[in-house]
Amino acid sequence: MQYYNRLSLEERENINHYLELGVSITKIAEHLNRSKSTISREIKRGSINSNYCPIYSEERFISGLSRNKALFLDNNLRDFVIDKIVNCRWSPAAISGRIKAFSDLMLKASYETIYKFVFSPEGLSLNLPSYLKRKKKVRGFYHRKAKRNTIIDLIPIATRPEYINNRSEFGHFEADLLIISGAKGTNIISIIERKTRWSKLIYNQSKGSNPVISKINSTLGILSEQFKSITFDRGKEFAKHHELPAKTFFCNPCKSSLTRLQNFIVPRTFN
Repeated sequence: MQYYNRLSLEERENINHYLELGVSITKIAEHLNRSKSTISREIKRGSINSNYCPIYSEERFISGLSRNKALFLDNNLRDFVIDKIVNCRWSPAAISGRIKAFSDLMLKASYETIYKFVFSPEGLSLNLPSYLKRKKKVRGFYHRKAKRNTIIDLIPIATRPEYINNRSEFGHFEADLLIISGAKGTNIISIIERKTRWSKLIYNQSKGSNPVISKINSTLGILSEQFKSITFDRGKEFAKHHELPAKTFFCNPCKSSLTRLQNFIVPRTFN
């Protein structure tokens, strides 16, 4: 099956020759067995100061190809890929794998190169994306957004005084948020005192920082001056930490203070 092929340098030179003779675009298309729109676009793209230049057009086309030009320049490879996409509904990965598995095909193209061809102007003109399982007009690469630190005035745990670390004084707490599976938004705020291992579980219906910090404040605020410090992980639910009447510290990224409920039975605390 023969599909659309790009214009060759010889065809471009013929277009230039016919233009010099004053032949119309319609007649040029008939002579070259090309569509009128193909000739019209070619003349528009390959002109310098309204004068068509075949060499300029050819170089412009080559420079606009992907780094791996094989699929764009090899008619056999291009026809093979188009046939498998259109008639067999193969994915680019499947096509690339078949090419590698059968060396007698004498073809070579990675699935990424095939994807680039599918979403190239030529591939789009053949409507190739519509034959893929995931139909999209353009191909995009999705990257996870880098998480920004939204906690203001964060003090890292590395600066926490040694007398807090060695549990020699009462009044230093750790807190974490335990999400209840299957219950949207509801959670348990877990609090533990480092020296005595006194613990408290607080049922909460929101993961917002305002209600979380408010619940902690109402629970530990009654201790007055004995509420000296509290350490959190870096969850956004603790962003309002500065509203607490105590010093606050935050553990290192991706580290949690109390990751499981059983930690309260055999507490695992910061070292």
